[in-house]
Amino acid sequence: MKLFKKAVSIVLLLSVVFTLSACSGGRLKQDSVVKALENQDFEECDDYNEFSEIYGRMTKENAAYVKLTDKKAQKAYDKLFNRLNKYPSADVTDATCAFFYGKNGYGYVFLFKFEDENKAEKVYKKFVKSLNDADDGEEKSLIYTVSDSKKGTKHIVTNAYLEKTQLMIVYGSVKDTDILEDFTDELKLPSDF
Repeated sequence: MKLFKKAVSIVLLLSVVFTLSACSGGRLKQDSVVKALENQDFEECDDYNEFSEIYGRMTKENAAYVKLTDKKAQKAYDKLFNRLNKYPSADVTDATCAFFYGKNGYGYVFLFKFEDENKAEKVYKKFVKSLNDADDGEEKSLIYTVSDSKKGTKHIVTNAYLEKTQLMIVYGSVKDTDILEDFTDELKLPSDF
């Protein structure tokens, strides 16, 4: 009987350990971000080229995203996010990029996974350095800077989130912040709306 109780105790202990380790993965997960985008009616692009044709095109209603790895993820960092070379060069292994445009305004989401935590932090610091009147904070392993300023009839939303090697940028110039609020709420991310 003692042996049986000991075996059950070990099984229970291992199940608790596995459950806790599965839950501690953080909030900036590609699958969660993709689900939140799809819940906002973003359509998935097949590849980098299809997405880059949509990105920045402000001629009709668009809401699209793409998931990229390796060289394509690096290309998205270099050519879409860092096209003006404002941020440090860095090795990117995965990327999820999204863009929307419509009567409400436009915006984008970039989620990058860097090979190195220090590089991710340098890019984050460089990005948030130019933000005025932003709120900074930290929750567990998540560091964030969020800003919602008003310019005429538009909200200029600029949020940056850093979690180890993951960096997510959420930007929007919109009349109504619902699309960005719903996105960050679904991911349980801090915001300044």
